[in-house]
Amino acid sequence: FLRVLVPLLRTEGGECHWYDFVADHELPRCERTRGVIERVCEELGLAVEIIHVANAGSVAMRQYRVCVDFRLTGRINKQDAHSQPL
Repeated sequence: FLRVLVPLLRTEGGECHWYDFVADHELPRCERTRGVIERVCEELGLAVEIIHVANAGSVAMRQYRVCVDFRLTGRINKQDAHSQPL
């Protein structure tokens, strides 16, 4: 779903409130969820900024719903991203 949603956002300044489920040990950083968002945006050639991660409530014992707010900050220049300094 994220791969379909992200291209619909404005390339610069488009924001999303992404909801996911996490285990208690993933709080408060939610690195797995952040990684999924960052990886999808990178695959689409877009730079992303994670604005905020919030616990949105418990769904089961030691399981939580979180909201990760993120903003697109422009296109990634793939040539620059993969170039190595000489």
